[in-house]
Amino acid sequence: MAICETVFMKKESAVIKVDADKVDFYKADDWKVCDGPADPDAAPAPLSSKNKAELLALAEEKGLELPSNATKADIIAALEGDADTEGDADTE
Repeated sequence: MAICETVFMKKESAVIKVDADKVDFYKADDWKVCDGPADPDAAPAPLSSKNKAELLALAEEKGLELPSNATKADIIAALEGDADTEGDADTE
């Protein structure tokens, strides 16, 4: 498995981490490359405060597959379900 470099992208007050090869995709939607979160120890913003594009980016980063008609609520449920099962099984 190839290791992909990641970068931080910022749009308004949201900061996400994306694969370096997808930067152009996000730049087309007004995302800007940044140094990362201002305070890496700060608690992450609740998922409900993110817009659908930000939630889709998080879902993609986690490798979640969602239907094309997924609503914001569907995406949040999938992300929260992923968080509930994270660490339950050894993947390596």
